[in-house]
Amino acid sequence: MILIKLRRIVYKAIICLALFFSPIVIQADETLWDLEKSENGILVYQRTVGDSEYKETYGVVRIESSMDSLVALLKDTGSYESWMYNCSYAVTVEQINDKDRIDYMIFDSPAFISDREVYIYSSFNYNGETQKVTIELESKDHHGDHKYHKGGNVQIVDLKGYWSFNEIASEIVDVRYQIYSNPEVFFVSATDSNMVFSVFNTLNNMRKIVKQATYRDTNIQYKIP
Repeated sequence: MILIKLRRIVYKAIICLALFFSPIVIQADETLWDLEKSENGILVYQRTVGDSEYKETYGVVRIESSMDSLVALLKDTGSYESWMYNCSYAVTVEQINDKDRIDYMIFDSPAFISDREVYIYSSFNYNGETQKVTIELESKDHHGDHKYHKGGNVQIVDLKGYWSFNEIASEIVDVRYQIYSNPEVFFVSATDSNMVFSVFNTLNNMRKIVKQATYRDTNIQYKIP
């Protein structure tokens, strides 16, 4: 009996390792994207968007974590400063319902360029058939409560993206972060390069912080109909 249990444990461990190190599933539209960075298990792509000067960016990474932990991290707005690249301030200004909310965020800019601020409307969705979590992101022009606005910052009013979490095995999740933003700066090429760096570092930081006990030991009800 002990030998049988041991074999089952070893077999499960082998399957998990095989899934963790297997290639991340690439979607059909990947031919429209250019691979800009591949490092440390993180892939970052970009593509042109209509007549915009700025490119859209997305990154994918396989993280050893539970869905609960990742969802808890995204719901913890106060943590963004510690792992979301260049985010210096983040607060939820309105919790509309269990799925929808509005956050206010500030992102540091290089010297001689004003910091950027943005109101982001996020919508949480869980697909029971695919066992997939998606958090849609979209900028809002303003919010009724202006007390969060910092003088001298430039507001981003053209931002769209999403997070998706797809659990492919127990404690193994494929994470995708896609973002388009128009920061209204003249250095377009440098801005696009910075977005590659931003997405890469955000995913790399997420992979580390989600292992903290605060998120690792959480058990939340994210499977909202």
